[in-house]
Amino acid sequence: MKKIAVLLAAAVFFLVSCKQDANKGETTENKTEQKQEAANTQTPPTPPPPTQTVDPQEQARVDAELIKKFVADNKLNAKSTESGIYYVVEKEGKGKNPTLESTVKVHYAGFLLNGTKFDSSYDRGEPTEFPLRGVVRGWQEGIPLFKPGGKGKIIIPSGLAYGPRQIGEVIPANSVLVFDIELLEVK
Repeated sequence: MKKIAVLLAAAVFFLVSCKQDANKGETTENKTEQKQEAANTQTPPTPPPPTQTVDPQEQARVDAELIKKFVADNKLNAKSTESGIYYVVEKEGKGKNPTLESTVKVHYAGFLLNGTKFDSSYDRGEPTEFPLRGVVRGWQEGIPLFKPGGKGKIIIPSGLAYGPRQIGEVIPANSVLVFDIELLEVK
């Protein structure tokens, strides 16, 4: 009887030990699976902003059509420059026009053709000051069309703005940009 009790106790101990080992295996497997799932669901590193390589002459033609449509749809009395910038002087300023060597102080709001606002010094509550040589070519050519105190609109083809580069989350590659500007000061 003692032998049977000892064998029975050994068998129970063995079964309990096997069950615990099996549970440990499941736990280890579960942890491994959880780690793999976590690795698969981790956010990948942010890729660089996309670029869209398009023939620059073709893009300039597309931009010109888009700008002409925007001007017509909005009934703007716009003039154009040789480079393709369209502009409207809503209020004449006084004094000398800025040059590439000038530092300018401006208030502005920037929009895409669909009306999406992507930046605004008005919203920030203070004008922006910068050397004209340090901005996109469209501003380098467009801002000198105004005199201090002048107000208006500049419509910049993508090739004179950011071209095939996407800027941030709001400005897609090859975007025509529209700026309402107020030239406050020229230094």
